Amino acid sequence: MDRKDTKTILHALNTFPKAFFVWGILDRRPQRPVEMEERLRREFPYLSQFTFFNRNNFTQYCNRSLKGIVVKDYTYWEYNSFEKEVPTWQLVADSSIQPIAGFLLSKCAEAGLNCESFLASGKNSSEKHNYDRVQILLDLYTHGAQKVSALTHMSAQWDSTGKCRHVAKLAGTGLIEHTTFSSRENHIGYQWVEGKDPDEVCYDCPGDRKDKYSKAIKKIVEILPTSDRAMSPYELAKLAGYASESYIKHALRQLHRQGLVMKLSKGNHSICRLTDKGKRVVEKIIKPLILALNGDETQLDRFRKAEPTAEHLTAAMEMYSRGLGASR
Repeated sequence: MDRKDTKTILHALNTFPKAFFVWGILDRRPQRPVEMEERLRREFPYLSQFTFFNRNNFTQYCNRSLKGIVVKDYTYWEYNSFEKEVPTWQLVADSSIQPIAGFLLSKCAEAGLNCESFLASGKNSSEKHNYDRVQILLDLYTHGAQKVSALTHMSAQWDSTGKCRHVAKLAGTGLIEHTTFSSRENHIGYQWVEGKDPDEVCYDCPGDRKDKYSKAIKKIVEILPTSDRAMSPYELAKLAGYASESYIKHALRQLHRQGLVMKLSKGNHSICRLTDKGKRVVEKIIKPLILALNGDETQLDRFRKAEPTAEHLTAAMEMYSRGLGASR
């Protein structure tokens, strides 16, 4: 069996119509586009209402984003007493692709989630873009809230512009929170490290003014852990009732040394974290999906035993149709 790589398969399945086409229409025997259309009407008549399922789109899928998982050939067909050469396509010999497509359809439909919310399906998307978005979600799930600049370096081609674009898209679909802060001076801000307990704070400070510094630390601990964004020393001083930032800045340096706050500097002044919705998507969809893409046969067997139903397929295509309407 010639296993296809993760990027190729994710790109082939990044919309519901393509995922269905791979799962329900393609197989290991060559088919002409007209035969694919006939199979749709015969085996899935309830999907014929969706006009994007037609032979022209089937041909387009195979010639473009599915070309990495299909084999193209030609056959001759008699037309008006003449033999006409027409293209045929069949699925490559990788038994994991169709169960993965079926899982994506059924699980997303159950969750009421469009797969395009975590995959890159735009006109200029590439195999790499789908992979990168999934990796961002996995990275945030594994390591918690991070500065955008600190997200794992996905590949040699990873760039900050692309990273920010993916973060913005994922934030737009509600899978991550992407927060920024405003600062009057030098664009420096601090955010409490997720998961850190305020009770872990050490209030011992060196110097003659340790009592005043300890008091400033206490003030920060009362404010910053409950904030959903980074805050500048100026903002913290104002909220803590200080006329100047002097004590607050010293206290922030102490908390930073203790690993309890993150420092966000100019150019890196945004932070992202998974939302509850994003965590559910990673746990219920992305993690099982990655296991199967990596060849986990136990996971693939689970996928084979839980194929999408007519209700799943209809719900998925209705979601896709609504997305088409919203983008017009």
